[in-house]
Amino acid sequence: MRESLTNKFDAFQGLEWHNVLELLEVLQGNKYNKKDYIKQRYSSQASNFSETLAFAVSLGAIQEENGRVRSLKIFQSSNEAKIHDWFIKRILKRRSRYRTRIFQYLRLFCITDGQPTYCPPSVSRHKDSHVRNVLMELGIVSYDEKHDSYQISNQYFDHYALACDSAKIKKPETLRASIRSRELIGLAAEKAVMLFEQSRLGSNFANRVKHVALQNSSAGYDIRSVTIEDGGVIIPRYIEVKAVSFSSFQFHWTRNEVHVARQLADWYFLYLIPVKGHSRFISREIKIIANPHSVVLRTPGTWLVEPDVLLCCLREE
Repeated sequence: MRESLTNKFDAFQGLEWHNVLELLEVLQGNKYNKKDYIKQRYSSQASNFSETLAFAVSLGAIQEENGRVRSLKIFQSSNEAKIHDWFIKRILKRRSRYRTRIFQYLRLFCITDGQPTYCPPSVSRHKDSHVRNVLMELGIVSYDEKHDSYQISNQYFDHYALACDSAKIKKPETLRASIRSRELIGLAAEKAVMLFEQSRLGSNFANRVKHVALQNSSAGYDIRSVTIEDGGVIIPRYIEVKAVSFSSFQFHWTRNEVHVARQLADWYFLYLIPVKGHSRFISREIKIIANPHSVVLRTPGTWLVEPDVLLCCLREE
């Protein structure tokens, strides 16, 4: 699951660009740089000293040491435009929680008529207000009142592209480790369901539970078990196991698995087992779905199904 910074502490909360300029101006105009003194002088003109100082220190614009603060020499004679450009380059090129938050916000934009545009839902508009307001002060983002939308300024298109790319970049070794981790979690989930099924059936039928995926990864299901109906009638039960988030129960379903689910109908089951941490499963919270091809794919009011893979091939002429 992706971590949502807007649901926790927003790096830009309490931060305003004009306050950053005010802090730099106070430092430039005072040789006496004890932190408490600077804070007193700053607070008479601006607010949120701690947030503003932390931002400037994080980007290397201000040095804080032994209770004293001083700005870099570059700001002692630079005009506001140069300070503006320095900060933008620093924010967007230097890894920090501020850049992470900016990139998270910029990725909400979509290209509309050649322009990165974002029309935020009214119910969630306030969640991005801190970072959005700073970006508007810096001129990176502007507001289109006519269409009630926000746009990224032309000169920052490259940074928008970088924000989008940063969400997709994975080094090969990181990708391999991620795939391996998912495989291990999937195997652990299957083993947890094996134990669950054996316990459900009891000692008389526990031996009917087979871990098919260990021998055949393309079967379209992971475990073959049984359903004991009234009168002792034994019906095959084909189980596909999905390790899922406890909050969303989201899972990926391959075309082969969907095909097998359609064929086996009432004999096919999805076992959605919530996972916490790396491989700790909550067996008591397993969601068991019989005939999921019908239940999941044909009940849009209950299940949100989003195809995320397109199969493309060139037509023969």
